Amino acid sequence: MWRLLKEKSRSKIAVGRTHRRWRYNVREGHYSAAEQMFRFALKEAEKFGEHDLRLAHTLNNLALACCNQGKHEEACEYRREEVALPLVQEYVVP
Repeated sequence: MWRLLKEKSRSKIAVGRTHRRWRYNVREGHYSAAEQMFRFALKEAEKFGEHDLRLAHTLNNLALACCNQGKHEEACEYRREEVALPLVQEYVVP
């Protein structure tokens, strides 16, 4: 039980740090670096499950990073994944 809580805590911290670094990279125009960070954050956020808001945020931000680089097809795929999440379906999609 403690091992699982410790692992989730580490993942939570990693996702938070990645989001802060992403904001810096976007502000500086380093979209490729932001994309790499969000790919890592996505792996961590997936550990929380599809009902966790961090997964939706990560997919959205990864889509934005891809879109800013002109990778529109890839960005659309991440947005579709985000919209398909049960959490988003429940609260956002009418």
